[in-house]
Amino acid sequence: MEIGNPLNVIISGKNDLGVECSRILVDNPQINILGIIGHSVDIPKDNWQKSLIKFALDRNIPVLKPKVISLADIEKLCRGRKLDFLFSFQYEKIIKRSVLNYPELGCINVHFSLLPRNRGVYTIAWTLLNGDEEAGVTIHYMDLGIDTGDIIGEKSFRIKDEYNAQDVYQKCTSTGIELFAETLPKLITGKHVGEHQDKSKATYHSLSSIDFTDIQIDWTLSSVEVFNYIRAFIFPQFQCPTVSYGENEFHIFKVIIPSEKFENMTPGSFFLRSGHDQLYIATGDGFIVIEQFLEKGERFSPRELWQKYDLSHTGVFTVEHKNVEG
Repeated sequence: MEIGNPLNVIISGKNDLGVECSRILVDNPQINILGIIGHSVDIPKDNWQKSLIKFALDRNIPVLKPKVISLADIEKLCRGRKLDFLFSFQYEKIIKRSVLNYPELGCINVHFSLLPRNRGVYTIAWTLLNGDEEAGVTIHYMDLGIDTGDIIGEKSFRIKDEYNAQDVYQKCTSTGIELFAETLPKLITGKHVGEHQDKSKATYHSLSSIDFTDIQIDWTLSSVEVFNYIRAFIFPQFQCPTVSYGENEFHIFKVIIPSEKFENMTPGSFFLRSGHDQLYIATGDGFIVIEQFLEKGERFSPRELWQKYDLSHTGVFTVEHKNVEG
């Protein structure tokens, strides 16, 4: 049986995902948007990501920016009208039971992982830290658990060796928009069935699982582990892993695992290979290669940076490590 139209919806969220999924809803004549709930710190200005608040204000859509969504906020936007769906597009706050129970057809979230793996936060960092070969996006119903609701749809993609955290995030964003566009017609007609998550395959990560203020590299790990660790934290808008040599600290932007084999060296030892513009660093079982550094928003090759600061072509980086928990 088809659901009566138009459907009344409220949107919560932020960033490019929130804007582009909201655009899909705005452009659909079977959808009536009652309001948009943004983050309390969101300002109506686009930067490296689009502002959902700006998107709403530009279209005269009612906007609220509470610290946490309350039932009173929902009722204020509904103004006596029924609410069919509440959509969450990267909305970061826990939604209360009273709000979850309010929409007649449910609350729906777009989550950046292939559930039931990587419930919770920092999903992209953990996908790379775990060495997963694929990533993706899940659309699911929201319940009282964290990312535990029935799955409506999923879409995956292969993680290429050259992908870092920023690359995977951007790919998740575009994949999430595509998946939402494919899923919305099924939600409108009611022709969809949620699938229970397999609890035996679930993993979860809390806010305390990673300390982004203390990202340090343990060179005694294997090359694959060091490679995955470094690229898991390359996200220039927020942070990049660093190496320190003397009084200099350099931000790593691009790293690879070399195919060549060399004699073992002490983990953390490095050399600029003659005839190559690459910095080789010894790990617990081989080497990784840094091809680019980032300094004040500009990219530099290792040789450019070493010449700029007149550094020795060989040396040792301090062996440091930050424990991360699942």
